[in-house]
Amino acid sequence: MKKFFLMLFLVWLSGNCLGADGVLPGEGTSDSPYLIEDKADFNAFCSDSSKWLAGVYVKMASDIALSGSTFETALIAYDTSGSSGYQGQTYSGSFDGDNHTIYDLSINNSRSYVGLFGMIGSEGSVSNLNLKDVKLISSDGDGIGGLCGINYGSINSCYVTGSVDIFSQNSWGSTDSGGGLCGANNNGSISNSYFIGSVTGRAGLCGKNSATITNCYSSVSARYFEHNDYNGGFCNVNYGVITNCYVNGTISAIAYGFGYDDEPHSFSVGAFCGRNRGEISNSYANNFYEVVQEGGLAYVFTYGFCSRQDASSAIMQNCFWDIEKSGRSVGYDNDSGTVDNVLGLTTAEMQTEATYTDAGWDLSVDDGDAADWTMPVNGYPLLGWQLPIAVISESSLSIPAGYYSSVALEFQVASMVSEPVDWTISGIENCSWISSATPSIGCSNPTESVTVNIADDLVVGDYTCELIFRDLSDRILIKPISLHVYAPVDSAKIELLAENWLQGNCIETDYYLDGVIDMLDFGQLAQCWLMEDVTYIRNTDGDGFETGNITTFNWELSEDPNYWHVDSTHAFEGDYSARAGTITVDQPSTLSTTFVCTDVYSVSFVYWISSEDDTLNFYIDGVQQDPISGMSNSWAELSYTIDSGVHTLEWIYSKRFMYSSDGDVWIDDVKFVPVAPL
Repeated sequence: MKKFFLMLFLVWLSGNCLGADGVLPGEGTSDSPYLIEDKADFNAFCSDSSKWLAGVYVKMASDIALSGSTFETALIAYDTSGSSGYQGQTYSGSFDGDNHTIYDLSINNSRSYVGLFGMIGSEGSVSNLNLKDVKLISSDGDGIGGLCGINYGSINSCYVTGSVDIFSQNSWGSTDSGGGLCGANNNGSISNSYFIGSVTGRAGLCGKNSATITNCYSSVSARYFEHNDYNGGFCNVNYGVITNCYVNGTISAIAYGFGYDDEPHSFSVGAFCGRNRGEISNSYANNFYEVVQEGGLAYVFTYGFCSRQDASSAIMQNCFWDIEKSGRSVGYDNDSGTVDNVLGLTTAEMQTEATYTDAGWDLSVDDGDAADWTMPVNGYPLLGWQLPIAVISESSLSIPAGYYSSVALEFQVASMVSEPVDWTISGIENCSWISSATPSIGCSNPTESVTVNIADDLVVGDYTCELIFRDLSDRILIKPISLHVYAPVDSAKIELLAENWLQGNCIETDYYLDGVIDMLDFGQLAQCWLMEDVTYIRNTDGDGFETGNITTFNWELSEDPNYWHVDSTHAFEGDYSARAGTITVDQPSTLSTTFVCTDVYSVSFVYWISSEDDTLNFYIDGVQQDPISGMSNSWAELSYTIDSGVHTLEWIYSKRFMYSSDGDVWIDDVKFVPVAPL
């Protein structure tokens, strides 16, 4: 009888791992690991628990396809009892996938501790392993994930794609330990890893975290039903530390209204986390939401980031969610703990680098270590390892047509990870204004310089190009660059200035803005030689008041004694302003000027009125503008825009009562500023 059951167990074990007829070459050491070169070697590794011990090293040397088989347990370090609690040998060795892929893992059962690995022990590590097209279905169980059920060890640089479906519509369960990559992370670490696919009932990356998860993401289509209290697109329940992580995709929260034992029941969903009792920092969510509410015994509450934080020591800080994409203005329910700088932002703000650098996120490759994040063009932040290269440079250049030679854009291509990164450049072939890029193939360790040379004799205009930087894993970074070729300030501007020599104000070549074309304007032109345009200087003496003699500017005054004059009682700038003359009622005091504008100009001035009986009216070409009256006893400014042509400005001061006094109105800082150049 014992032999019969032993034979049954061996048959079950053989079927579970597809047979065990392979021989793993190697010695199982770090220098000479056991190599999985084919499917037979993989089967042998699954069958031989001595290969799972601490200190034993295993490395994949080829991809493995598991199509055509559906399993009932984990393939490695599986639970042997099927009852409460893990019974079996944990995986405590070192498994290096060497960036190879296991395809089509399929498990369908109601057991716990399910995944490629059932349980990774505290001394175990799994790295550089890819699982594609995983299909896990479970109607119950604790610890269910594509890569592993429970992790006490180290998971680094692994990914899973596929589907993990844990609860059916009408079943209830209490476990939080289910996720696309890992069911539960207990005192272990998960880093630089991700899950892409669909989940039903549990989290996108890891169901329950009690340790550390860093630099990970999930891109998930998630469905949550009323059977579980707290649900999250990245993590269901967090008791540990999660930092530098993100989630995107679609979340469907479905309340069919069954309730629990015919009693009303509510459940909540957070785009990133269902329940936080630990620490979450420097992370974000940008998920679409779909809510289905049917029946009256179940209610769903949805949040933009975390559905509930309810521990006094819990922390959420420097985290964000997209309020436009999620349609959720409320990001979290904070029952206790600390929330610092957790904000809902617009899509534009979520795609702005300053949003994250202002919050202290590490996007720099110049601070002595690899950047945690990188910012693609018109996109959300990506983890540094997702785009292992960064291009450091100005992305645009302006040059004068006909006056340049050997112009180039200089780049620094930096490694965003701890090791060197090989890359190539393409896209130049589509940009005729670029003559070459040197080098076009390189290795950043940690940086390498690239020179993009500009073609000669380009005509005036704007030029754009997209350079494509590609690493050996076919990950790409697109760097948009642009070139502006302009007609420079040269002899043509000198000729125009000469044509206007010694003419009046409001002329295009009045660069010094003092009302006359002279050597001051020539000097300003010379300072801007070969620039795109001449910089205009606002001359504080442009209105002539600071000279102490109002006639130095082309002002026209009313007859004595009603004329305007320079006065030092009030001054906005300098020591002097213009003051209206001494008048009585129906005896206005007028100040005016006429000029020719060659372009659109802004005319502005400040005024001061110290009598309620005084009125100052301002006219442009005989048309009264805003009436000015009352007592201001302080400077106030008015500004108007005038088109090109001949224009007359008038300031007319008048009194309403029959007595004579010196004018109680002052104006100052009269400016004529071309709109376009400034």
